[in-house]
Order: sequence, then C-alpha cells, then structure tokens
Amino acid sequence: MPINVKAKMSKSAWVLIALLVIAIVALPILHFTGVIDLSFFGAAFESVTFWGSESILNGVLLLGGFFALGMVTWYVLKKYIFGTQVPVPTPYIPAGQTISQPQQQQEETVVSS
Repeated sequence: MPINVKAKMSKSAWVLIALLVIAIVALPILHFTGVIDLSFFGAAFESVTFWGSESILNGVLLLGGFFALGMVTWYVLKKYIFGTQVPVPTPYIPAGQTISQPQQQQEETVVSS
C-alpha cells in the first residue's frame, strides 16, 4: 500500500492561501458593485497580448513564460498539496539465499499433583 509523502506547510502558508482565496472571491464582487476599479487588469492583459503578437520572438517568450509559470505551479501543488506516492518497500532478501524458519524444540512438560 503506497503512502503519500508531502512537505508540511506552516500555518502562515495556510493563512496566505486562505487570504488568496478570499481575495479571488471578493475582488470581482467589489469591482461589479463599483467599490473598486479593476479595469487596469484588462488593460494590462490587452497590452501583454499585443506585445506578444508584435513578433515571433515576443510570442515565444510569452508562451515560455506561461509554460514556466505552469511548471512552478505544478511543482508547488505536487510538493505541498498532493504529495508523492511512495510504495512501501518489501524486505530485502538477497538473491540465491533463503531464510529458514527457526526449528522449534520439542519439550515435554510433566504436570504432577
């Protein structure tokens, strides 16, 4: 039966993850209700897209950056969240050798009253 081995995250890391989830939910709601203006995210996305379409080298750099970001994200998820399955090793028995069971000694027990 394999076991999962993963690095233990500190409590502050879990707090940061919780704050990130709360921000992902709260920021769009605040934007749609008009409390804050997040239109600069759209302008930044548009600028990066236009920059990537100006030349082939820019497009390759943009895709390479997305690929590297995906690899780092997967590494962090695999190391801290999912873990790595490690099979439980079987006991080592050298080839050509057998382990014999110890011989049981037959003893007589006499009970007298």
